Amino acid sequence: MTTQLILEELKKKSFPILSADPEKTADDLSFLDNLLSQKTIVGLGEATYGAREIIQLKHRITRYLIENLGFRTIAIEANFSDCLPINEFLRTGEGDPEELLYNTHYWVWDTEEILELILWLREFNQSRPDDDQVQFYGFDIQGSSSAVKNIQSALENIIPDDVESLISPLLSLYTNANTPSENWERWRSFSSAEVQEIMNATEQLIGYIQANSSKLWPKNHRYEAFCVHQQAIHLKQLLTMLWTYTNEEYLFQPKFGVREQALASNITWQIERGKHKQKFVIWTHNAHVSRHTYIGQHTLGKFLTERFSDDYFSIGTCFLEGAFQSRFVDHDKAESVLYTPVTEISVDATDKDKVASLLSEMKQDMCLLDLQGFTQEHSAFEWLSEPQNMRISGATFSPNSSFMEIIPKDSFDALVYIKELTRARPLARTRDRFNIEKNW
Repeated sequence: MTTQLILEELKKKSFPILSADPEKTADDLSFLDNLLSQKTIVGLGEATYGAREIIQLKHRITRYLIENLGFRTIAIEANFSDCLPINEFLRTGEGDPEELLYNTHYWVWDTEEILELILWLREFNQSRPDDDQVQFYGFDIQGSSSAVKNIQSALENIIPDDVESLISPLLSLYTNANTPSENWERWRSFSSAEVQEIMNATEQLIGYIQANSSKLWPKNHRYEAFCVHQQAIHLKQLLTMLWTYTNEEYLFQPKFGVREQALASNITWQIERGKHKQKFVIWTHNAHVSRHTYIGQHTLGKFLTERFSDDYFSIGTCFLEGAFQSRFVDHDKAESVLYTPVTEISVDATDKDKVASLLSEMKQDMCLLDLQGFTQEHSAFEWLSEPQNMRISGATFSPNSSFMEIIPKDSFDALVYIKELTRARPLARTRDRFNIEKNW
């Protein structure tokens, strides 16, 4: 096995991408027809949340899937309750999209690049009937406390006499925090007994909604019923993850596994819920869309593979060098993520990133590599079957934990390679919050 032979085989399965700009013509993406026309769920991963080119290219691919392959639902790594107003904006045009993005409380999505996606989706929906419009849902649970107020508001309009007994035990969950990290700073002070008490009340609420749904909401208000029920489910999932904090010494692995199971459950439920059963694009991190395990735990992608088999297609991203935004955290020091600013981080090419280092030798600025179909007869098979390090950054970045080990052919069906990144461009509210100077 030589590097040259591996590269020759990989080149035969790679497709050049001419631009990340979603406004460019899509001729260079026509290869997606053969890859994805028979798929119903596409996971679009990212090596970092904070890079302009990754978000733009995901937007561009999403446009292609919507316009050419009939995809009609976007599921994004944000809270279901906080994304409902964005879905309403896509349907009706009501609301200020910049304010709605900020109110998701995920600063990673509060960028010019995501705003461009939202505005395009609204434009797309305007010329289409309700049953052919793109839906936009969050599937995360980390900061679902706003669901408490949303449920309370919805039920006050139809069962005012019962709301207090159903909702009061849940009010301690509600915070007006700006990020999931700030929520968790408070919730981790709960005792296991307190968590269990709130869990019992949440299960009672879910049971009430399920038993009385048809009485509470007429047929023409089933969407409202769906939203209330799903928010209650997300609260239960949040509490299950919180339980891992309060019943054992904190470990990342248990929390990660509980969260991944909840993410998969939420997407599966949305896919299978009848009227809106349609093709899904999932926006989240590489660690979530991966078909393989991560830190010994099932990922969202692995759960979806077990449930939907070949209907699910996982696309990861990697990059050689450049800049992105994140919160710089030194995990060797006891500092809270809450007090670390969002900043621009620049990284150089490194041979520690075995994936990007190899793909850079194909001498393409941007491409998609199809990882399917390699057998033991191929020179690249051994490399694709062995653990390889790939650079990643989440909402935080630490030089000591900035690589993810993958088995390329098992983790992803395809990999997007981008030679150089630049920082995503935060919108005004997030710039003000983190004192970010606009220099673009």
